[in-house]
Amino acid sequence: MAKENSVKRIDAVGRRIRTLRLARNMSIEDLSKKTSVSSVTISNIEKGVYSPKLSTVIEIAKALGTTITFLVEDVDHPHIFKIEKNKQRLVSADGVTLHDFGPVMMDKRVSIYLMEMDQGMKTSQHDSFDGNEFVHVLSGRISVDIEDRNIPVDEGESLYFHGSYHHILKADKKSKIIFVSIYT
Repeated sequence: MAKENSVKRIDAVGRRIRTLRLARNMSIEDLSKKTSVSSVTISNIEKGVYSPKLSTVIEIAKALGTTITFLVEDVDHPHIFKIEKNKQRLVSADGVTLHDFGPVMMDKRVSIYLMEMDQGMKTSQHDSFDGNEFVHVLSGRISVDIEDRNIPVDEGESLYFHGSYHHILKADKKSKIIFVSIYT
């Protein structure tokens, strides 16, 4: 039974590496060039015929822009989270309610928020970081001050920008927004 589980895990790691590699339009040779792992070894890992060392998996995960956790998580019980209402962190101040889904998320490189803003309300200036931000307006209309520009964003529209820009979100109408921060 233990050997069967070990084989199952090795196969899963190989499949996940192959899936991510192909999703990133990388050949085995491309992945090999980004690591110190030979093309033959990568091919054997993907086929499930070679059990890689931890250092190899770490190196491949980094080259693929993922976490080692994703590559080796429990095959029988993958990390799938339902975020119940009582697990969300709510922050309310000055007509802005922020639903923070971060406390239960495994991948700390991504933060997802649902923000509700009363008309005329605005966020405080966000700290800059190395990454990207994505804002999608579900209802209402906001304007976003990014550096020296003001960009209106209507219901159904989205805005994507680098997180190093100082920015403030303002509600032109009562609004509901999805806000995603992607840390690199």
